[in-house]
Amino acid sequence: MSPTFKDPEKGTDAHQIDADTLRCFALLHSQGERNEKAVALYNILQDGGLEAHEQITATDKDFKPNFEKLARLSSKEIFNLAYLFGDGVEEYYDGAEYGKMCSDETMDVMIEDMFLEQVYGAASRLTNEAWLEKVSSEECAWIYTADQMREKVLTTAEVDKKH
Repeated sequence: MSPTFKDPEKGTDAHQIDADTLRCFALLHSQGERNEKAVALYNILQDGGLEAHEQITATDKDFKPNFEKLARLSSKEIFNLAYLFGDGVEEYYDGAEYGKMCSDETMDVMIEDMFLEQVYGAASRLTNEAWLEKVSSEECAWIYTADQMREKVLTTAEVDKKH
């Protein structure tokens, strides 16, 4: 019931969690083949999933907020949860470092220069098949792998890894 799993914009109350946030957390921390995780990510990004769409655009409205959730859940939020609920887990990062991890600047660089460039290149949209192939590749697997996403967040934010 941690605030990490709430979404105030969706009006989740004290006894609810946000299903999309839980899906993002599960995507980062569950086992699975890259192609299975790519489909799960697609289903998070596109209402109705693969059956409802033939393509996905680089400017999809759901991409940025979900990307930011993935980045926060693999870095700032997981560190905070470990500190708050872990037995004897120390707080590795301070407020300024947390701020850098999930700043607009860090997120913009990761979204535009790292993920979208790697997946879309000069294209603005891809067929589902092409998108899934790209996102299933070794080069893009970091988006749904907690330790790889965390490493990218820390490097992009220029925050030293302390754990």
